Amino acid sequence: MKKRLICFTGAPCSGKTVSMKLLGHMKGYRKLHIVHEAPSYLVNKGEGLHTFPTTPEEADTFDRLIYTSRVYSTMEARRREEDIIFFDRGTLDGYAYVDDFCEKMGTNVEDELARYDAVVLLQTLAFSGKYELDGNRWETPEQAIEIHKRLFKVYSQHKNFLMVSSESDTIRRVAQILEFIYTI
Repeated sequence: MKKRLICFTGAPCSGKTVSMKLLGHMKGYRKLHIVHEAPSYLVNKGEGLHTFPTTPEEADTFDRLIYTSRVYSTMEARRREEDIIFFDRGTLDGYAYVDDFCEKMGTNVEDELARYDAVVLLQTLAFSGKYELDGNRWETPEQAIEIHKRLFKVYSQHKNFLMVSSESDTIRRVAQILEFIYTI
């Protein structure tokens, strides 16, 4: 089996983490590795940060830190021994949150899409009225839908792109993703 780097993306409450965990428990892969979401890691675990940035300068630095960590993780992933590497969010996710993201990061959409063998965009549950706020989400359902639209605009340009509807239950969504992975 050839190595595959697959970006999982989606607005808040789309099921990215749950889908990756379920896929990780399925058999058929020699080895699978999940690269966890950078913002949550940086705030909750890694760098000892306890809050998100509050000033424009802090926000710009934080966005650059997240982007740089994603770039490094894609480069490092190519050296790993696992067959499949799932990324909880991709390098272009900042596009949905930051105006002129690519320009600010000194990159372009084409180069960023080329980092991945495929992109899976999970539709936020806000589309189906099942959106839930929790300690990790601050976006309203309306904001989540807007974020989804921006993610779709940028990631749908990838040659191996799958959008998974929020109308399906979790098992059907995971089955659809699994079928897609086998076609790559």
